[in-house]
Amino acid sequence: PTGVRGLELGHAIYEAQAFPAHFHPEYVIGAVVRGAEALDIRGARHIVGAGSVLLIHPGEVHANSVARGQTLEYK
Repeated sequence: PTGVRGLELGHAIYEAQAFPAHFHPEYVIGAVVRGAEALDIRGARHIVGAGSVLLIHPGEVHANSVARGQTLEYK
């Protein structure tokens, strides 16, 4: 958006995607619109489903993938 310095908006749809352990230098706020994501963070696995919002802190190592048999859409 214009006028909001440092803010980046994204929209993604994945069917069979996995991201190995990584981190972001900024906060990540995600809203799951459809499907579910398997999120490995802080030594535990979480299934994050439609209607959920997640917050990942800068530098926090995590891995994520589309939950089995799902199509994941998030913003």
